Amino acid sequence: MSPRPLYRWKSFWLGIFVLLFLTWSWWRSLDLAEKIVFGEPDRGSFVEVGQCAGICFFNISYRPDDTALKGYSLFLRWGPTAGIWENPIETPDHRFPPSISAVSEKGAGLGIAHWFLILISSLPWLIVLKRRQRLIHRLEQQQQ
Repeated sequence: MSPRPLYRWKSFWLGIFVLLFLTWSWWRSLDLAEKIVFGEPDRGSFVEVGQCAGICFFNISYRPDDTALKGYSLFLRWGPTAGIWENPIETPDHRFPPSISAVSEKGAGLGIAHWFLILISSLPWLIVLKRRQRLIHRLEQQQQ
């Protein structure tokens, strides 16, 4: 019995789906800024996750003296990159921002470039595909 070809592997199509999603997200973030915020940024305590100018970012800020902790809300904002907030990273070419950077002035923040996410997800995927292909080839050689 011959092994299934590469295009019949579930791991192959799952990797293709992840890479296409990350590429679409990168392309979308160049013109459109999106973020989800839990908390009240005006009062100082909040958590936000979003993407803007080619990066995905996570910001967190907490003030222990915040008396309005019960008034948290969850909201989603989107719009033109320059319309919602300033770009988290100031780079001349925002299509390829730095791979990892601090993005928040108000608290702890982390930004990871979409191109870096694509790179760190595609390398393990390609390694898994190559190892599986070698294993199948080795098993074929043993059967003959």
